[in-house]
Amino acid sequence: FPQVSSKHRQQLLTHFKECIKQAKPSNRQLAIQINIFTAFLAGLKGLIDSKSSLGDDDLISTAYTLITGAMSSPEPMLRCAAGEALGRLSQVVGEAGFVAQIVQMSVDTLKTSKDINTRTGHLLSLGCLHRYVGGMGSGQHLQITVTTLQ
Repeated sequence: FPQVSSKHRQQLLTHFKECIKQAKPSNRQLAIQINIFTAFLAGLKGLIDSKSSLGDDDLISTAYTLITGAMSSPEPMLRCAAGEALGRLSQVVGEAGFVAQIVQMSVDTLKTSKDINTRTGHLLSLGCLHRYVGGMGSGQHLQITVTTLQ
């Protein structure tokens, strides 16, 4: 993933989204999603290790859409992988505005949603965001996160 061009990364993520959409809800779809998130997490980690960027805004948007689609999954492993992916994506993007957008989206969802799966997924994403972006990158959002959790 780190060695391919931005165009091919876009194609991969689009293909991943199509594979998830075309699979019927079943154990097969779950296996496909877990495999996709495993590969995507490995790719994001590779980008971090090589100190590369993900790509343009369209690619970031596609990745964000892929991740948020799994945030409210009834499967705990998939929610955990989505939270990790969102934290890693924030680390790769490395922009304060992007991190603020993610935090605000998660906090808004936590305030309005009553679904336990959705709430758990967004709580995991906030934890992973603080873990991977670090105190210096997400310190200003810590108070909002703590207030939301109370």
